[in-house]
Amino acid sequence: MSNFEKEFYLQSFQKSPVAQFVVDSQGRIRIHNEAAEHLFGYTQEELYKKPVEVLVPKDSQKRHEGHLKKFFANSESRQMGKGRSLFGVAKEGRRIPIEVGLTPLESNGETFAIASVVDLSETLKGQGRFKAIVEGAPNAMIMVNQKGEITLVNRQGEVLFGYTEEELLGQKIETLIPQKFRDAHPGHVKSFFKHPKPRAMGAGRDLFGRKKSGKKFPVEVGLMPLQSEEGNFVVSSVVDISERVQSQKALIARNEELQQFAYRTSHDLKAPLRSIAGLAGFMIEDLDQADQQESIKHNAERILKLSEKLLHFISDILETTKADHVDSEISLWDARRDLYGIKERLISLFDEGKVQFSVHLSHKIPLYLDVSRLNQILENLISNSLKYKDTQKEECYIDIKTHVSNDVLTVEVKDNGLGIPENRQGEVFQMFKRFHSTSVDGSGLGLYLVKKQVEKCGGEIDFESSPEGSTFRVQMPLTPPDKKSL
Repeated sequence: MSNFEKEFYLQSFQKSPVAQFVVDSQGRIRIHNEAAEHLFGYTQEELYKKPVEVLVPKDSQKRHEGHLKKFFANSESRQMGKGRSLFGVAKEGRRIPIEVGLTPLESNGETFAIASVVDLSETLKGQGRFKAIVEGAPNAMIMVNQKGEITLVNRQGEVLFGYTEEELLGQKIETLIPQKFRDAHPGHVKSFFKHPKPRAMGAGRDLFGRKKSGKKFPVEVGLMPLQSEEGNFVVSSVVDISERVQSQKALIARNEELQQFAYRTSHDLKAPLRSIAGLAGFMIEDLDQADQQESIKHNAERILKLSEKLLHFISDILETTKADHVDSEISLWDARRDLYGIKERLISLFDEGKVQFSVHLSHKIPLYLDVSRLNQILENLISNSLKYKDTQKEECYIDIKTHVSNDVLTVEVKDNGLGIPENRQGEVFQMFKRFHSTSVDGSGLGLYLVKKQVEKCGGEIDFESSPEGSTFRVQMPLTPPDKKSL
């Protein structure tokens, strides 16, 4: 090799922007370039034939000696400490995050290692800023490489899916997808990397995530491509839309309910109004005939009865519309007084004492709850029991029981009436449903209104029914006395 070539290679080594060291098989530094001097702060004289471990943190020095021996035993070009965080130590003791590449070099029968050292300080600062942005995001953020492997998960992602970051890193993204969608998903990942651009995932399709517990839930996903020195990635922003989906379903159900309500209401109002108009016409004709007084009286009574029916129907409609809009008022429930007050208001339906009414109160504590709604619920249930009593039975009864458990009041209304046909029990809480003779006055809104009132209080209602009678159970959460004014 000519002197020119030697000088050229020496200058290339010295002026390289990458810090480089030449280390002999004993682990001693033989030479280093200007970039290495600038990075670590040592002069040539200070490092000449010094063990390379002088540049390694004390807690890693013994381990480093072993790695160096392995390299010289099987010398080949490779990256040092792949998959681990490496640090060097500058002359003043400052720790420097680094990446090291090793290349073997043969000279005069001796093997040397050329160590190329890259300072990662600025890179890690950038990664730190990126990590901070991802961590600060209000949504779950998940980064995936071209192999479909998860490389980053923020705290919101851990909370949403129920995994820790350690459990997810390196796993396939399909881990977070329900089983039935997993086979097709790798194809979607490949398709995205072929044409990477910011977009919503699965436009026009329902998307679902899968929690660690196995629970499936609806999601909305935004995709953002990311290019870096380490390769191409996609950052996914994942939002749980369970509440939105529930709201949409509730809105659709509400609209269908309103359509049914409008149709049935107009129909049920028109029929009695037509009858009233017809009867009034008959009465006008009868007024011209002196001997038609009985007919006039009969028709007037029928008009009165139809008018009362209309008033009851309109009252039920008003109660139904108010159920969603009247705020709860918490007060102390005087169970015995209010239950017997309901009896007095419905006394005409008790058929001169032929229906036995009993109250058994087993609760021992003051009950603070929405008294107005509870009394409306119980009046509707007791009224239904009276209207649909079984006159073929020797004795008819209505039995009211209460008990309290875990801050929940249960009120049971039991009767031995006609019961509800088994094949129609699924319709019990729907609008305009009646299950027996239409000769019994009613709008078909009573039990629908009962369920709305119960749900407005955060309670539940269920029932059992057979030809032997029906039992309705209402469960209402109690309000602690110190919060009764809320």
